[in-house]
Amino acid sequence: MKTRFFVFPLFLVFVAAIMIFALGMAHAFNLITDVQTQTQWTLGQIAAAGTSVDLKNGQYDASEFAQIANYRMLSGWYGGIEIPQGDGTVKLKDSAKLGLNLNYFFKGFVNQPPALLANLVIGPAIATNLVSSPRVVQYFVDINYQFGK
Repeated sequence: MKTRFFVFPLFLVFVAAIMIFALGMAHAFNLITDVQTQTQWTLGQIAAAGTSVDLKNGQYDASEFAQIANYRMLSGWYGGIEIPQGDGTVKLKDSAKLGLNLNYFFKGFVNQPPALLANLVIGPAIATNLVSSPRVVQYFVDINYQFGK
């Protein structure tokens, strides 16, 4: 019985030490500092072209984007999506995209994937008219191949 009263406080001290160590490691990550050090402002040095799928009607449209900023696996893009009209003309709409850079996930591999796969950027895009009205917002899923620096 005396052993139980001696072991239980030691167990609590051991658990408390592990929790303090784990919380110290978790507290070491600072999101603001990480964003400040890992964000790259490319401002158009990297371009991308590819295909957008309209989520409303499933139509495939051409898209062109320039990268604005890059943070680890995410990137912000601005450009245009070419949307065919019923009368045979093509309307270019201003678009913004949040991309997932597949190359970020392949950095640690010894055998690198082909450039075609490593340079793909996949993500949602929103298109609308900035100058003319009415401002109809269209939603897309966009797949682009990035090239540049």
